Amino acid sequence: IELRDYLKNKTTIITGPSGVGKSSLVNFILDDHYQEIREVSKKTAKGIHTTSYVQMFNHPDGGQIVDTPGIREFALWDINKDELASYFIDFLDYNDDCKFLPCTHTHEPNCSIKEAVENGEIDLERYQSYLSLLESIVNKT
Repeated sequence: IELRDYLKNKTTIITGPSGVGKSSLVNFILDDHYQEIREVSKKTAKGIHTTSYVQMFNHPDGGQIVDTPGIREFALWDINKDELASYFIDFLDYNDDCKFLPCTHTHEPNCSIKEAVENGEIDLERYQSYLSLLESIVNKT
């Protein structure tokens, strides 16, 4: 099934980081040039933030497409550092097996999450995302 057909008669919100092509996707889905787009930056080789407000368009075959400005920052609220790992579903099988509880899964010896990352049981990028979010929580307090 093609994307245009899949989105018929639905309300779809297009969201994501700045400069990744959300407006280009909207233009493709609507088969017209509704949203302004800019060329990829020659300096950074990344897309350039263009959309500055939310706009909804009618899909020609029914439904709506909502284009949103890019997300520049993501932050967590009301989560403390000791509970962050429980929000990573792929950590759940290992989270309670650490030698020290609570465990930040950063520097403690015999940490089951760090061992699972080293053994390839938890994806390294997921672990790095966890560390980045943990740092933002620690720095916020």
